[in-house]
Amino acid sequence: MMKVKNNVLKVLFISLMFSFAACSSDDDNPNDDNGGTIGGNHTYDIELVGASETIELSASIPNPPQEGEEDVFNVSAVYGSNPDDGDGDDNMVISMSILNNTSSEMIYGLFNLGDNREALYPFAHPDDNSGDNETGLIIIPGGSSAIYESISGTLNFSNVKLSGTTIATGVTSFTLNFSGDFIDEDDNIYQGSGTIVISPLEGLNYN
Repeated sequence: MMKVKNNVLKVLFISLMFSFAACSSDDDNPNDDNGGTIGGNHTYDIELVGASETIELSASIPNPPQEGEEDVFNVSAVYGSNPDDGDGDDNMVISMSILNNTSSEMIYGLFNLGDNREALYPFAHPDDNSGDNETGLIIIPGGSSAIYESISGTLNFSNVKLSGTTIATGVTSFTLNFSGDFIDEDDNIYQGSGTIVISPLEGLNYN
């Protein structure tokens, strides 16, 4: 998978996931006092166009999960202050994962956003050792063992909202539009584009 070049980010992601789990466990009551609102379903609509095939992925994921669907999807999007950022700006790292437990379809992303809540960098090639740019997206279609990894392209974030669990970490919601080149294990190039919407969770304050 993506060659994350900084082990600090891996530790950050793991610690944030624990924070996310702890926070989510307290949000089962829709009538809590946190003032949170449900922002609609999570969705994704993605197309990968290769020389000989086109791969399409799409889903609308109930938010919160409906009865009987709780175990179908796992969706998380967490953020933390960028540990490499020493200029005093409010730069952040976002780690996102969407997993369909039924079909094993998976989307995983790692993004850097500036204090304007817009993408700092385009997609980075996983073999690029530029240091600062950890931006990438991995797509695994349902029922397939193929992995498609971003190597170049652009990202456009909008509606970015944050709900802090600590002073520097928390969960996030956003809309991501992207377009760029993806590569599979055999070095075949695909033109990828799509929209991913991570909606606010119930019972949390976002800003």
